[in-house]
Amino acid sequence: MGVAASVKADIGVFPVSAIPYVTSRILNIDMGITTATFFCSLVIFQAILLRKNFKILSLFQILVASLFGYFVSFCNSLLRFDAPEFYPWRIILHTLGILLLSFGVMLYLAASIVPQPPEGVLLAINQISGWRVSTLKIVFDCSLVIICLIISSIFMGTPLYGIREGTIMAAVGIGYGMSIFNRLFLKGLTAFMFQSKPPP
Repeated sequence: MGVAASVKADIGVFPVSAIPYVTSRILNIDMGITTATFFCSLVIFQAILLRKNFKILSLFQILVASLFGYFVSFCNSLLRFDAPEFYPWRIILHTLGILLLSFGVMLYLAASIVPQPPEGVLLAINQISGWRVSTLKIVFDCSLVIICLIISSIFMGTPLYGIREGTIMAAVGIGYGMSIFNRLFLKGLTAFMFQSKPPP
């Protein structure tokens, strides 16, 4: 729903959604399909990077990618309105999308089962290079935006198709939102669970 809200706001999609968004417009197919395909390609990229160290469990990321793509399509179908003409409403809608995605990713990472494909790429590069994940996240997001700019320039006639101020907002806001939700939700829940004493 966070991805769908950012698309409907029409002030720039999230960095990780930039390539699927532009590709869906070029090929005139559903964004959920391009998102799932792109995420699956990231799993293949991990396998190439890690080779023998690639774990079979990581293939479950393909299931995650498929489900994520499906829900992108489903949520896009729910939001059938056009982008608001009043610009502040676009900012509000995009901010809501950032908060929704931040909350979802925070819960997903807290479960600590299988990483989403974009995070899986970061962990794979971290494993072979030793670079900090936070640094890799910045480089990865910037790389996705640059690739999107190139694709947009070639096929859409403008380098800024899908890349606007909202993309920068998301690049900064998603991580910040995750830290806020982590403090407000996860730490509070953990404290509650461990402070609760079993009945005598």
